[in-house]
Amino acid sequence: MMSSSMNIDSCQELKILILEDSLLDVELIRLKLKNDFSFKDKVIYQKENFINELNSFKPDIILSDYSMPQFTGLEALSMLKESDYICPFIIITGALDEETAVACIKAGADDYLLKDRMVRLAAAIKQSLHQHNVEKEKEKARLKLENTQFQLRELLNRLENVRDEEKKRISMEIHDQLGQELTASKLGLIYIEKNLLNQESLSKTEKLIIEKVKELVNLSTNTLKTVRKIAHQLRPVVLDDLGLVAAIESMINSVTKNAEICWVLENELEDLRFKHAFVSSIYRVVQESITNVLRHSQASDCELLLKSTRDKLHIYIIDNGIGFDLKSAKNKGKLGIFGMEERLIPWKGSLSIESIVNQGTEVHITLPLHSVLK
Repeated sequence: MMSSSMNIDSCQELKILILEDSLLDVELIRLKLKNDFSFKDKVIYQKENFINELNSFKPDIILSDYSMPQFTGLEALSMLKESDYICPFIIITGALDEETAVACIKAGADDYLLKDRMVRLAAAIKQSLHQHNVEKEKEKARLKLENTQFQLRELLNRLENVRDEEKKRISMEIHDQLGQELTASKLGLIYIEKNLLNQESLSKTEKLIIEKVKELVNLSTNTLKTVRKIAHQLRPVVLDDLGLVAAIESMINSVTKNAEICWVLENELEDLRFKHAFVSSIYRVVQESITNVLRHSQASDCELLLKSTRDKLHIYIIDNGIGFDLKSAKNKGKLGIFGMEERLIPWKGSLSIESIVNQGTEVHITLPLHSVLK
């Protein structure tokens, strides 16, 4: 998008495009400006020349009559707004009622003046150019901020991917290597126990050793369970082996065993194949939402619904708990809402939460299928 780049504090020559069919009025404008600006101007009054002059002359500001034989100032303003060019636009007219003046400002004119009151023309141009520069700097700052936010999200996404891969590696090592070693240790202890029990007579010391071995066997069993639980929490093996739905189902089954909440999982998804990185992201979002239910909701029932429409993936987590004030929770940084939203951004997803105190909470995750499917 092109924009004029005039700095009113410099000695740069001001380029003015004048839309006017009266040469007398053009001379009047030049007379009013000659003491305040170094400028050159281009005068047109035909509609078909307007866009061409924008692109070739590249004015710093446009001064337009309200009514000309071929087109009006508002038409010119509309054409400017539809073009790729940005510069201040001031309407100068012989007669203008209040209603029309308001319409001009609403349409985007920077100012309007009456031809018989052009004493403030120079001031109006300076103000319009100043405001234009301020808006331009704001836009630069906005774009810079957006770019910084984009780069930060990209960095966060890479960090998340690296962290997920590291969790996956550690999980596999814990589950496979450490699990195998603990299993071997447990089998060794069982072997010792059986051999000791096969003896015809046991001394008091041997009986104590057998009891100790039994304790160690039980400890090994519990340690194996703990190791598998830790591995699962780091990254469920089923997430890589069987996919997203199976992993969520496994999570629900695990929660059902350890919480006084009746969970219902409804899977209406077809046999969809999701991108590997997406599976990791959405699993963590669902996990965070389920954790919120367990920690905060005091619910007795919770439903998790997975469904797809023609072009959208929908995930609902609905509980009948105590609810909460969403604005207050966001302000206090609770519920991990920011982290959930950030995980959805790379997939163009959205998160909506509706909660009513003492009536429950509904979390709705929506994602475009084209961004998440293989």
